[in-house]
Amino acid sequence: MDPKKALAIAKMIKQFINDPAHVNDLMPANSGLSSANVESQIREYNQALLERDRTLKLSSENNPYVQDLNKSLEMYKLAVNRSIDNLISTLQLQVDKINAQENAILNRLSSTSGQELELLSIERQQKVKEQLYIFLLQKREENELQSFLTVGNTRIIQRATSSIPAQRYQSVDVFVKAVQRRNRSWRLGIGLSAFLLAGLSAAGVVMFYKRQEVEEFSPQSIRSREPIVSVERSIFSHEPIVSVEREYVPYVNPVSGRKGYRIVTKTNTVDGVVIRLNGETVSFEKPMVLEPGEYRIIGPRRLDADISGPSNTVVRLKGCVLNNLTAAGYRKNKVNYILEGDAYLNFVNLDEDYRLRKCIRHFDGLLNGNGGDVAFRGPLTREELRKTRRKERARAWQKELDEINATRHDDLRTRIY
Repeated sequence: MDPKKALAIAKMIKQFINDPAHVNDLMPANSGLSSANVESQIREYNQALLERDRTLKLSSENNPYVQDLNKSLEMYKLAVNRSIDNLISTLQLQVDKINAQENAILNRLSSTSGQELELLSIERQQKVKEQLYIFLLQKREENELQSFLTVGNTRIIQRATSSIPAQRYQSVDVFVKAVQRRNRSWRLGIGLSAFLLAGLSAAGVVMFYKRQEVEEFSPQSIRSREPIVSVERSIFSHEPIVSVEREYVPYVNPVSGRKGYRIVTKTNTVDGVVIRLNGETVSFEKPMVLEPGEYRIIGPRRLDADISGPSNTVVRLKGCVLNNLTAAGYRKNKVNYILEGDAYLNFVNLDEDYRLRKCIRHFDGLLNGNGGDVAFRGPLTREELRKTRRKERARAWQKELDEINATRHDDLRTRIY
C-alpha cells in the first residue's frame, strides 16, 4: 500500500480509538495496514470486547470475570495505541523520504535547460516521423505486391501473344525477386540522394559560419558598428591621425660642392581609426580583416587580435603591445606597421620572415629600433621579452668566454672568468 494512504488510515484508527463516543465499540479490523502486529492486537481486543459483552448479558458489572476482562481491555487498548503510534512515526518517515525524493526530482527537472527539453521534443518528433515513414513505405510495397500478386482459382488456356516483345517471368517467385530488386534500387537511390543533400546542407552551414567568423573593419564602417571586445566601454574613435615622417634626401652644399644627405620632415594628416587601450588588456574574439586606411593603437597595456589586411593598410603603434595572432603569411598579410615609440609588435603564430620585416618601420623611417621591439613567436609581454633577451645575451657571452678559454693555456692565471 502507498505509505501516504497507510498513514491516513493509521491516523483515522487512532482518532477512532481515542474518541469517547466509541469506547464500547469494536476497533476497525482488516483495514489494510502493513503491520501484522497492530492487526493481531486489534483482533485480540475485539475478541475480548465481544466476550465481555456476552458475559454482561448473563451477569452484571460486579462479576469478577467481567472485571478481569475490563482490565484486559484497557491493557489491549494501551498496547494498540502504542503500536499505532510507532506505525505512524514509521510511515511518516517513509512519506518524508518520498517527498524529499519527489522534490529532488522536480528540482532536477526544473534545472534542466529549456534547450535540452526542446531538443528532446525534436528528437521524439523525428523518431515518430521516421517510424511513420517506414510504416508507410512498407505499406506501399505491400500494396504494390498485392496488386501484382492476384492469384486466383484460374487456369491459363492459351497464353496471349503480341507483336510487342515483352519480358516474361517463369514463375511468381522470379517476379517477386525482380520486384524486390527494383525496390532495393529505389531505396538505394533515395538514400544516396538524402546523403548528398545532407552533405550539401552541412557544407553550406560551415561556409556560412566561416564567413560570419571574419569581421571586416574600415575607417568608414567603424562609425556604425563596434566589434566584440573583452571590455565593456568603447575603445574606438574616428578622428584625424597626424603622423611625422623623416626621410633622407640627397643634398649638394652650394659653398663647398660636397654631396651628402639631409633629413626632410613631413607631416601628414589622414582621417582614420584610433584605438585607445586606456590601461586595459583588450582581446578580439573574431579575426580582423582591415580595409585600406590609417589605424593607430595607443597604450598603455596590450591588444591581442588576429589582424591582417592589404599592403595599403598602415597600423601605428605607440606605447602599447600588439600580439598579432594571425597565421597568414606575407602573401595574405601585407599590413605596414610603424612603431612610434615604446611599442612591442609580436607575431605569435609566425616564424621570422624578411618580407614581413620590410613592412615594419620606426618613427624616423629607419630600421634602427628606436620605435620599439619586434618579435616572431615571442613572449606576450615586454618584460618577458627583456628577460629572454638578457638570458640569450648571457648565454652568448658565456659561449664566447668558453671559446676564448679553450684557446688559452691551461695556466689558471691567464683564464678569463
